[in-house]
Amino acid sequence: MTAAVIEVHDLGKRYGERDALRGIDLSIEPGCSVALFGHNGSGKTTFLKLLATLLKPTTGRVTVAGLDLARRSCAVRARVSLLLDRPFFPPRFSLEEGLRYFTDLYEQPWDEQSMKSVLERVGLRRRRLDPLNTFSRGMAQRASLACVLSRDAEILLLDEPYTGLDPDGCALVDSIVDDHSAAGGTTLLVTHEVDRGLRRSDRSIVFRGGRVVLDEPSSPELKDAVLEVLG
Repeated sequence: MTAAVIEVHDLGKRYGERDALRGIDLSIEPGCSVALFGHNGSGKTTFLKLLATLLKPTTGRVTVAGLDLARRSCAVRARVSLLLDRPFFPPRFSLEEGLRYFTDLYEQPWDEQSMKSVLERVGLRRRRLDPLNTFSRGMAQRASLACVLSRDAEILLLDEPYTGLDPDGCALVDSIVDDHSAAGGTTLLVTHEVDRGLRRSDRSIVFRGGRVVLDEPSSPELKDAVLEVLG
């Protein structure tokens, strides 16, 4: 039996008196692409941030690639690449400065040729010297994707990667997910686009009120069940 790349046992996260996550139990195998659905505030982003070590659990235990998240957070961070709703670097930075900052943050060497290839893929090579605060919403999202692609991580954590993108940008995200899966990588994809999420995943999970309320293999036929649980 293949060892899980992500193991979560009785995971909980509390902010003051509010439980963002409650009693989450999940096991995700290597190479699996997982779509995470749920309304705003259901716990999806909190879950990704916990896996990326940006937050600490209130209760429970998490292992990523066999590493205990509480004890080996630096080693876990080296295995994951997280996309949130904005790039990880200050908006006054140029795109190239931001990517240098990002690679330094993860203690990886700067590779000029690789970065040119990344910027070419996301369609921003000609804007590499422009500051992020001059970018449109869609271009900023492409800059976030450049950060994700700049790292050779085995686990991609993508939080609403289609937001603000035109059809070409959405196709770019699809290709990133597909290529990562083809290479044996694991992807957790948060999206409100149920049809697209089902197409891009092997497994679908629905969060509601900080709990997992549906966990099934993805298929077009699952759409009605997902929409019913979402309410």
